[in-house]
Amino acid sequence: MPSTREWHSYLLILIFLSWFGLGFWKGWGYCAITDMHWSVKKRRKEELLTDSYVKYLLDKVFKRDFDPIRVNQVTVGLFAFSVLANLLTR
Repeated sequence: MPSTREWHSYLLILIFLSWFGLGFWKGWGYCAITDMHWSVKKRRKEELLTDSYVKYLLDKVFKRDFDPIRVNQVTVGLFAFSVLANLLTR
């Protein structure tokens, strides 16, 4: 669908700008949405929060402790694949 493809492109751009734009000042891979999510969870007294929302979800869903380095590698790899696929299918 052309309309969702356009929104997908915008989302990829926002993720890139957050990870590498804001990340320049706040730490590479910084995500503003994850930061807001963690603020809410901390106010609700939830503990054991990770640096990565993806790792947090994987740990919670599969009830195990995934390697954070591997999770970040796969996340970046899938993001790069998504960007490449988005560019090549235009």
